Amino acid sequence: MRKWALGIMIGSVFFSGLAVAAEKKFAVVDVQKAMRSADTVKEIEAKLKKEFTVEEKKVETLKSKISELKERQKRDWAVMGDAEKRKFQEEGVSVTNELKALSQESQRRLQARQQELLQPVLSDTQEAIKEIMKEDGYDVVFRREALVEFNPKMDITLKVTLKLNEKSQQ
Repeated sequence: MRKWALGIMIGSVFFSGLAVAAEKKFAVVDVQKAMRSADTVKEIEAKLKKEFTVEEKKVETLKSKISELKERQKRDWAVMGDAEKRKFQEEGVSVTNELKALSQESQRRLQARQQELLQPVLSDTQEAIKEIMKEDGYDVVFRREALVEFNPKMDITLKVTLKLNEKSQQ
């Protein structure tokens, strides 16, 4: 008798929980996609590309120099003297180290600059989500990456992007 009563209690709690969940309104947003699609982020990406063009050209020049050294090694190694081979190897190591250092420093600076420029957009994105929640009466908004599957009707990513674009034009 006790087990039966306990089963009824657990079942009623479970079903009442489902009833409460059924009254809630849920949405899903892909924050990264919304931000990438926003006009402001596209402008930031163009700005970053322009800022780092010089460094990118230096990296490409060093990569080209390494390729030339490899080709020269294939072609001339057999006829080089020991001193010339040592000098050649030192040059290769030097250029490779320079490329590695430049690439790492450039990557570090790029990431820092991206974070600096994108932080306000992230704040605007969170604000846009809150506004959409309020306007459309959502109780909970889940991040897309936290879900395995969902009904596409619940996706508000486009609304968030449009709201971001609207804010950037003000």
